Amino acid sequence: MAEPAVPCPIFPPYHLWDPYTEHFPENRYAQAYLKGFSADCEPFTTARFCSWYLRSIAPSWRDPQTDYNVATHHLESMLNWSFLQGTSLLDWTDEQFIEYLHFRQQPPASWIGAKACPRYVESPSLPFSEWEPNQRWRPFQLKLDSSQGIAPASVLRIIHRNYSSAAGFFQYCHVNSWVRDPKGKTFTPKEVAATLTAATANDALSDHEMQWIFNRVSESDRKGLNPREVIMYMAFARYTKISIDEVTETLQAPGALAFFVRNEHGRWEWRRPSSSSMPSGKMLSQEFVHHFEDYLLHLGIDPSVPLPQSPFFPQRRNPAAGVSTLRLAVHLAEFRDLLGNAAKESPDSLISSSEAKFRKINWTMIRRSSHGYSEY
Repeated sequence: MAEPAVPCPIFPPYHLWDPYTEHFPENRYAQAYLKGFSADCEPFTTARFCSWYLRSIAPSWRDPQTDYNVATHHLESMLNWSFLQGTSLLDWTDEQFIEYLHFRQQPPASWIGAKACPRYVESPSLPFSEWEPNQRWRPFQLKLDSSQGIAPASVLRIIHRNYSSAAGFFQYCHVNSWVRDPKGKTFTPKEVAATLTAATANDALSDHEMQWIFNRVSESDRKGLNPREVIMYMAFARYTKISIDEVTETLQAPGALAFFVRNEHGRWEWRRPSSSSMPSGKMLSQEFVHHFEDYLLHLGIDPSVPLPQSPFFPQRRNPAAGVSTLRLAVHLAEFRDLLGNAAKESPDSLISSSEAKFRKINWTMIRRSSHGYSEY
């Protein structure tokens, strides 16, 4: 299944927000976006109700700009999710409410940006109605250090926050008789968190499944994919406890190959960039080293000599620069359909029964189900 399309911003920036505007949305690109959905979605009606709800809660804000940004983030997420489900926000069942809360916990890659960006490209010479949406804007931002997953208590807090934001809107609609019954009364955030915990356990990847994934990725010859890079990315997740942003090029760490060294026994170690003075590094497992040495040969680097001060994941067009953590996550996501389709046709029942897992594979899923193959 293809990932949902990139959503469009609907609300204006705070400094241009007019709570009493008679025309919403004011931006012509947002209007065109809403027109693209069927009448069953009630795009303009539900967007207008969200705008009125925003106006109704504004007097309670302690920090108006921050609270506005938080509220519009939740409302835009609800609207966009509904549109892409082909349903009206007013028609949500409690089952759909729960689906939305699940979606918020793991949005698709196309909904995630590397950092927070303005919703629109500001053009002072033009009225806001003519401002173009910022092509880099996404409803969610990538959490770069998510390699250890999220603690159950944090999951519950996040779900409770998302539940409260949505339930507040639905209560407002109920008071105004736009919906017949309040929504979200047949379940609790704690129950949703429990279902996610169970789903997380079901998403664990066995050694058999991981070996199949490595094999399928290595055999791929589809143009535009990055199999060698993705194999190495998955090896970090599966066989080490190294945070991926410590081996990509960031302001905090150069992510260079040179931090991987052989010790006096000829074993590969990783020496944390921020602790270059440490006398010894962390030993790397043989499972990781197998993929690592293959990767070095792919880069044309001799593993028998000290490694160069070059990016671990070099860009194709500019090898002196490194690939970002976000780009690596996207490259892995590009294999989801290939893996899912291959699993569907596999004669191995252990693989074919896991098709759904392969269609949403990500770094956290691989890391979370690893078994500590590495000392680090």
